[in-house]
Amino acid sequence: MNPLEHIADQFTRTYAGETWHGDPIKRILQDIDPQQAFRKPSQNVHSLWEIILHIIAWEKVVLKSLQGAAYTMLHDEDDWPLAKEPSSEAWQATLKVLEETTETLRTLIAAFPETKLHEQVPGQNFTFYMALHGVIHHNLYHAGQIAILKKMSAEQEVLSSVAP
Repeated sequence: MNPLEHIADQFTRTYAGETWHGDPIKRILQDIDPQQAFRKPSQNVHSLWEIILHIIAWEKVVLKSLQGAAYTMLHDEDDWPLAKEPSSEAWQATLKVLEETTETLRTLIAAFPETKLHEQVPGQNFTFYMALHGVIHHNLYHAGQIAILKKMSAEQEVLSSVAP
């Protein structure tokens, strides 16, 4: 397996593969409903849905840079898009975009020229190698947050069902 195939494999595992650390994002999201995804445990914490939109936003930044576009840093709502409404249709659309973006990025990683791997990303002070490993680490970091928010949501539902 060449280095890019290995990176593509590791990236895929963050979303839907067998992992060492715990469940991949797709498995964590399997039984999340739109209300759970939309709920914030407190005012200053992102919802599970917002985290997914954030993952998509950064995967798209890396995807575009692999296609030759300038790597842009995201800020404000571009960095943390807001979930608009907790409908089933909107949630399913978000999950579909996550899957499509992840698959497109995986394909581009695997096809990226190995000779460019250690070149600097245009306009940045890091290499494509660092950017690709960065998106893997980013996804894993947020997978942990999603798993915790899912557990918190389940506990809140249990507590609210037994509260007087």
